[in-house]
Amino acid sequence: RFRATISPATYRRLRALGFDGVVITDSLSIVRKAPVERWARQAMRAGADLVLFTSAAHARRAIAALVPLASAGELDASVARVLRYRSRLSSARRP
Repeated sequence: RFRATISPATYRRLRALGFDGVVITDSLSIVRKAPVERWARQAMRAGADLVLFTSAAHARRAIAALVPLASAGELDASVARVLRYRSRLSSARRP
């Protein structure tokens, strides 16, 4: 059994329903069964756009684990969605 956060089917369903926004996981700091590095990689590969941590130490470890994926281009779609969202936010704030 997979948790929804790391299940590709979860993200496929969201996208199939027409959701094109940024998908943020719940806190991966609460997962105790595997190292945060593994959970972060699995969540991003499954289709998450941002991974959430409530521990700064966990976030630093996850970032280190995700850099190789980013360097390999595996996170390009997520980065594009986040940048589109950021652009929409900044445009909406302009008078």
